[in-house]
Parts: sequence; C-alpha cells; structure tokens
Amino acid sequence: MAYAQPGKGYRLYTDACDFGIGAVLQQVQGVRVKDLKGTRLYERLKLYFDHGQPLPPLVATVPAGIETLPVTTEWAHVFEETVFYIERVIAYWSRLLKSAEKNYSPTEKEALGLQDGLVKFQALLEGELIVAITNHSVLTWSKTDDSDPSLSLNDDFEAHVSGINATTMKLASDLICSNDQVGDLEVVAQNGNCAAVAYHAIIGPSTLLIGIKEDEKQRFIDAYNTDPHFSQVHSVLQNGAESTDILSEAHFTVTEGAHLGFECMYARHSQQFYWPGMSTDTKRPAATCDTCQKIKPYRHAPYGLLNPINAPFRPFDTITMDFIMDLPPSRGYDSVFVAVCKLTKYGFFIPCKKTIDKVATAHLFFNHIVLFVGLPLQIISDHDARWQHTFWKEVCQQMGTKHSLTAAYHPQADGQMEILNQFLEISIRGYVNESQDNWSQLLPQLAFSYNTTPHTATKYSPAWLVFGYHPRRPVSYLVGENGEDVPHPMVSELNNGNAKEFVETFEGARAAA
Repeated sequence: MAYAQPGKGYRLYTDACDFGIGAVLQQVQGVRVKDLKGTRLYERLKLYFDHGQPLPPLVATVPAGIETLPVTTEWAHVFEETVFYIERVIAYWSRLLKSAEKNYSPTEKEALGLQDGLVKFQALLEGELIVAITNHSVLTWSKTDDSDPSLSLNDDFEAHVSGINATTMKLASDLICSNDQVGDLEVVAQNGNCAAVAYHAIIGPSTLLIGIKEDEKQRFIDAYNTDPHFSQVHSVLQNGAESTDILSEAHFTVTEGAHLGFECMYARHSQQFYWPGMSTDTKRPAATCDTCQKIKPYRHAPYGLLNPINAPFRPFDTITMDFIMDLPPSRGYDSVFVAVCKLTKYGFFIPCKKTIDKVATAHLFFNHIVLFVGLPLQIISDHDARWQHTFWKEVCQQMGTKHSLTAAYHPQADGQMEILNQFLEISIRGYVNESQDNWSQLLPQLAFSYNTTPHTATKYSPAWLVFGYHPRRPVSYLVGENGEDVPHPMVSELNNGNAKEFVETFEGARAAA
C-alpha cells in the first residue's frame, strides 16, 4: 500500500455481491525499479531491459479524454533508477449488507457500493478528479433506463455527494480496451458548486471470442481415433455414454474426498479406477482448489525426533480422546467429542456442549464408543478436567483400563489426535454454510469420508481394517451392478484361505501406527 498524494487524482474500484459491498482506492504513482527488487515485476522489467525492448505499459487505460496519466517510455541509463508508473493501493474498505439491503437489485447494490465508497473516502476525494470503475455496465447507462433506479435516482447519493466540493466523478465500464468511442457527459446530481458526472460509452465493453478451426479440431479427433487407449474412450463417448467427472466429485463431495490431499485421494480411488496419467490428474484438484488453499495449513519440517507410543495388538485396545471447543452454535451444540483408535485410525465425531461435565462425558464415551467397539485397554487424553475427576478414575478402575495423560503444553505427545482434530476443523470449514450453524449435521458424513479413506500411516482405510471390507459408496456403483471394488490382493489371499499375507500386512500396519 502507498500514501495518498494530493492533486494526482484517484481510481475508485467498487463491487458488490449478495452479502456485501466493497471499494478499493488506488492512485497512479511513480516507482523506481530498485524499490521492486525481489518481486516478479522486477524480473519481468529486467528481461525487457536486457533485450532492449521499450518499457511496457503497466497502468490499465481508460477511454481517452477522462484522465491525463504520466507516461515513461524510455529506460534510465542505470536500470534500477528507471521511474515508471503503476496503480498503487491507498485504502481498502468493505462491509456486510443489512437485511433490507440484501433485497436490492444487482444494480442498486452496485450503486450502493459506489455511494458508500465515495462517503468512506470523502476526506481524500474532496477536490480531486475521480475515475470510478465498476464491472456493472448498467450503471454507465443509469440516466437512460428509468425503470432501474441507480445513481441518478438515489436521493441518499445526492445528499452524500453534496459534501464533496468541486468533485467530478466519471463512470467507465471498461478498463482494458482504450479504443471505445467517447460519449457525452451528463450531470446526474448537482448541489451548488458540486456535480457528479456520469460517463456514457457509446460502445460497451469489448468481447473477445476464441475458437478453433475445423481442420485443427479434426486433427485432434483423428489422433484420438488412432491412439490405442483413447480410441476406445472416444468410441464410448461418441455413442452417447454419460461422462462423469470422477476427480471433481471425489474431491468436493462431502462423503467422498471431502477436500482430501493428493495421497489420500489417489489411494482412495485407485482401488476402483485407472487411466493413463491418473497420478498427475489427481494432483490437480487439490493444487487448484480455492477452498483448499484457504483452509489448509502449511507443513513445516523438521518437527524433531519422534518418540511413538507403543502400538496396540488389536483394534480399539488403545483409544485417544479430545474435545474441539468453541465452535459456532449448531442445533444446541458448540463442541465436538473426538475419539480415534490408535491402531486402525477409525474415528468418532460426536457433537456435544462445552458445558458438558465429567459424568455426561463418561456417558457419552460409554454410549457412543464402548457399546460399539467394547472396552479399551488404554485411554490417552490431555489434562482436561473432565478426564482427571475421581469419577473417571473409578470408571477406569472398574473397567480394568489404564488412563494415560499427556504432558501439559506438549501436543506432540498425542500427535495423532491433534492431526485428526485439524482434519475435522478443516473439513468443517470446507462445507459449513454461511451462517456456520450446520456443522453438527456434517459430522456423520465427514466421519464416513474419513473412515473410508486410506490412511497415510497404514495405507488402508480405517473401515477396511475394522470390518474387513470397503463400505459401499455412491461412486462404487460406477464399476459394476453390485458395486464391487477392484480385486484387492489382500482380499484375494484371505478368501483363498491363505491368511499369512493378511497377518503380515496387518502387523506392518500396526508397526506403522
């Protein structure tokens, strides 16, 4: 961001959506090349300079006659001393729409964003030339369409504008194309020596149409027909077979991938599908998913030496437990009780309240876990007061269960639980609604997605290690009428009576855990 420089004019970018409005105030300012060292723009300019090419334009242009911009066309004798002009951000602003404002038409919302942007930045805009840029072209024709109220028909806008002395506001609907013809300037709001002027472009925004020649298209078709693999695929598609975007469904569907990373998603779907380049294609959804980029954390190495807890000998012998607290209210719940098997990684996600006491916690554990998998030999938890009460000690003593508490302020002592908590929080962010009050309804679906996905530690899904088969999913029925999975070497050996391979693999999974 940059400091405002009076007398140089401003560009006010505004926008609106169904839930909010916002504005960005920018100004064209001169910058020395040396101040951009370490940026991609610096490398780009260095490339131009080294090849003797002229200084490229770096400021988006508006139709001629609206503003006069300083232009630098020649390089300085010393590359880094060259001064060129770019748009620099002066300030950002945004707000949520009020309940009544959400009922406005798109044009009214866009006009409201422009109006409030002018009011918000009034201290900087007074006496300056302003170019207001909006992607809503209807605003540029506001005076010619009386059926759609906008700037010229908004009394509040006129009242606010009256506080901007000698201000000229021009609306431009297209920044990129500078060849649009210039229309007339029309005063749409005036009060004393103050005027707001709407700029009408005779020709609207330019449209770029991109196509492919028929002979080039035919060349692609012929290549597919001669390819030994894709000729079959092309033949099926030509016969009208339905095509399914497996990767998109696998990544975004809450009961399938639930925004999984590459390794988990590939392991999950390679059991049922195969095509050339599948590994490369599977990396693309996770690498380009906008939601994943926003909600997932970065991994940093090294984390130090690992001192793992002894691996159990059978599923659910050792269970780790924890709470995820202070979530937005959802159907009366504000927390999640999380438990996971140390060996199979099978997880339980149970909604609860933050105010749950020791007795209620014990009942929750008994009803949702003990009655499902039996009594564990060891329970691992943190130093939460709910685990330390004498009631819990008595329960553990009666069950013959050992209760192990991790060291305070050392989450690495139970890293498995911390990672599972992080997975659940990230998954909830990916599917929670705008009000953030439906996460408790998502827990069973997210639990199904987690438990049917191969774990990075064991390379098998928790459900398969517990039940001995893969629970059927909607995508399972794409590979056969019975929804059968691709034959798995482990299952084949087990069905043939040779349990040795199964035992060795299970022991390997136990050691990895």
